[in-house]
Amino acid sequence: MYREGDSARISLRQTVASRRERAAEPRGAFFATPTTVESVSRTDGSLAAVLIAVGGAVGASLRYGLAVVVPGLGATLAANVVGSAALGALVAAGDRPSPRVRLALGAGLLSSFTTYSTFAVETITATPGVAVVYVVASVGLGLAAAALAGRLVRRGPGGGEPSGTEGGAATGDAAEPNPEKEKGGDRR
Repeated sequence: MYREGDSARISLRQTVASRRERAAEPRGAFFATPTTVESVSRTDGSLAAVLIAVGGAVGASLRYGLAVVVPGLGATLAANVVGSAALGALVAAGDRPSPRVRLALGAGLLSSFTTYSTFAVETITATPGVAVVYVVASVGLGLAAAALAGRLVRRGPGGGEPSGTEGGAATGDAAEPNPEKEKGGDRR
């Protein structure tokens, strides 16, 4: 029997449960969600901040090294495209990397390796024609790299079909071996 206010409590529980389920799904563009940080912080205190700081130091150093080797706009474009691919792969990996690894790589290394601020400044200081090409290339290649890397990670080792379609199941073929076919009895 329900009392007044029970439906609101049930609705709130369903909303909270739904949000938790969505938070567990690796769909966000920024992989260090408050839930991820909270899960590490709850058990490890300030370890989350240390993981992010160490990852950030490594990422910033890598970006600096890339800028030394690749001149001009190319360094920022390369860092953002490679970083987008790496983050796409990390997000697609879901819970396989631990929350600690996700923090160190996603919020730390990749966040400092990629750079929106330098991209923005380089865009507004470039000539108009170069700026348009740079923006289109940066956004297009970054999105493509993230999507491709995510797809490759979801396919898993060996480059087979995405999970749930092994053995030709996606085309309607049975995933189980056919003993008649193996004996040579199936002559289609």
